[in-house]
Amino acid sequence: MKTHWVDSFTDLQSSLSSAPQRLLVVCGLQIFMLIVGVFVGHGAAECEIRLPAGSSIEVDCNRCRLLGGLKWRDIFLLMGGVGTICVGIYAAIFKSKHYCRVYGLVMMVFAFIIGLTAILTGLEVPVLEAAAAAIGPGMQDCEKIAYMMVDNARDHSILYGINCFLDCAGAMYAMHAKQLFDYEQIESSHRKAISQTNNNL
Repeated sequence: MKTHWVDSFTDLQSSLSSAPQRLLVVCGLQIFMLIVGVFVGHGAAECEIRLPAGSSIEVDCNRCRLLGGLKWRDIFLLMGGVGTICVGIYAAIFKSKHYCRVYGLVMMVFAFIIGLTAILTGLEVPVLEAAAAAIGPGMQDCEKIAYMMVDNARDHSILYGINCFLDCAGAMYAMHAKQLFDYEQIESSHRKAISQTNNNL
């Protein structure tokens, strides 16, 4: 019975042994996708969308603007995201159960928020496509900007979806890594107890 329990414990620990390495890979991919997401769409242009009473949605070609470079909001998002991801990197490298739990919980919250954002952004795409298709002839510049908005919304929806998947993977591997560290601590305590018992004999 004892041998079976030890074998099961060893098999479970072995199945979780790659969790910290996979957590590091996920964190690296999260940083990469965060940087890509911050820069996607910069340098493009957009026009306001309006819905006149009794009419279909349309693009207001008289109210267009260029999307500039990085803003303070983008920098804050980038720094905050990288800082949060670094919690997971620290937890995996230094085998911190506390930071594994913190990172995992934060990633579950992020996964919900970003997943919902991906769905809402994806639902904007057909609306923007309909507005772009309704632009009259002789307004090529406005039509170009409108379809640029469609592509931008579609790209962001895809990026949000990928980030949601990575956040879910990060949360999962963080929990697995925490379990592994728990088992390693139990195994270390067990070895110390055996060693002390042998010394006392």
